[in-house]
Amino acid sequence: MARTGADLVPFNTARSGMFQKRSNQDLLERIEVDAISVIHAHGLSETLAAKALADAANLPLMMTCHDIPEAGGFFAKRTSRKHLAGRPIIAVSDFLGDLLKSYFDLTDEEVVVIPTGLDLDEFHEERVSSERTIALAEKWGVIEDPRPIVLVPDASQSRDWLDYIARAAIAGPDALWIILGDEIDESFDIPAPLALPGAAGRIRWISRCDDLRAAFKLSSVVLSVPDLPVATCDVALEAQAMGRPVIISDTGAGPESLQEGKTGWLTPVADATALGANVATAIALDESAREHVSSAARGFIQSRFSTDQMQNTVLQVYRQVAGG
Repeated sequence: MARTGADLVPFNTARSGMFQKRSNQDLLERIEVDAISVIHAHGLSETLAAKALADAANLPLMMTCHDIPEAGGFFAKRTSRKHLAGRPIIAVSDFLGDLLKSYFDLTDEEVVVIPTGLDLDEFHEERVSSERTIALAEKWGVIEDPRPIVLVPDASQSRDWLDYIARAAIAGPDALWIILGDEIDESFDIPAPLALPGAAGRIRWISRCDDLRAAFKLSSVVLSVPDLPVATCDVALEAQAMGRPVIISDTGAGPESLQEGKTGWLTPVADATALGANVATAIALDESAREHVSSAARGFIQSRFSTDQMQNTVLQVYRQVAGG
């Protein structure tokens, strides 16, 4: 936003009496005074309010779609289509862009793919001090545990998913699997799969992690293995920016989120044996191979997911929409 000279201005998105709000009236006046030329909505929930603002100001509207719109049934599709109001639509992955085009009959001109941008200066293991990693290791109680750490962020509380992870941990080599998630809902007895014979000593559920970059640095491999397609694999991208090998489910945006065999490995959805084997491959990397993967991972993020690349492409879209 700084590169465009733009400001972030609050906008009351309540449908009722939207333009009776003085702050929104001021915003309309500011649009005219500052010669604003484009309205950009971020996310499906903001689009209808942004469309009302764009219509009131007689300005073009574009939008960014971060998530997979609900696709079940006629009414869900109709509702999602109504929220996909801006043109072009920026999709944050090739998978999401192709899904939007096929499901809503959109053209290549109506959908632009601009992946998430990461700052490699921020996501760099040298920016994470030894004190931070030691503090996290002490907090997790692994300071004296010699086993490699398999980090599993964005954990699901689905019993089937946890059973999959537990069986993969049993099938894989001797390692400590750190699962990062929310507080466990005890009423559903979620921990049961984690207590499978052979899994209890290998898996630890951590309900809160305030320093994910230190967690990356502690890890030998980072997993992004959802059982359903996702629009982005942000954690896997951040881990690669930190120079860590990743293992990603071969669904959704997974295949475009790594370089297979160079920065990580794709694994079939819910195949515990395959996941365990991939973890074994990652952990078995010697120092030279690990350095090679680290360099390749950071190069991959720089070439496709850099902040500069994302910003430059968005600015090009702004110019096209504004007719400049």
